[in-house]
Amino acid sequence: MGGLVYDSGALIAAARGDAGVWALHRGALQRNEVPLVLAPVLAQALGATGGTDLLTLLLRGCAVADFPAAAARDAGLLLARSRTTDLVAAAVVLAAVATRSAVLTGDPAPLLALADALGVPLALAAL
Repeated sequence: MGGLVYDSGALIAAARGDAGVWALHRGALQRNEVPLVLAPVLAQALGATGGTDLLTLLLRGCAVADFPAAAARDAGLLLARSRTTDLVAAAVVLAAVATRSAVLTGDPAPLLALADALGVPLALAAL
């Protein structure tokens, strides 16, 4: 298993000071893991929170990955296959599968549906 991929629910919870998110984040850093945050996830979280000092602090310990055209294509194809429309969730699932990581999420249902459409298991840490 790889590390952790954060979805926007995890970032929003961190921005609001959720102790559980912060404990998991500290644990990852203590294991020398660098949690992954995708650019669309960050955009969604910033839109929901307006940005906070806590979110900025969390991001210092994360790798923030761009969302290139190839990733957009793969996410779009997954959306078509799953007959869903949540682009950010599709990107998170694909990143987690590619890196063999768990997803820290506040809403596991859409992620599990996307993983099911791929026919792969998905490790989740739910808030």
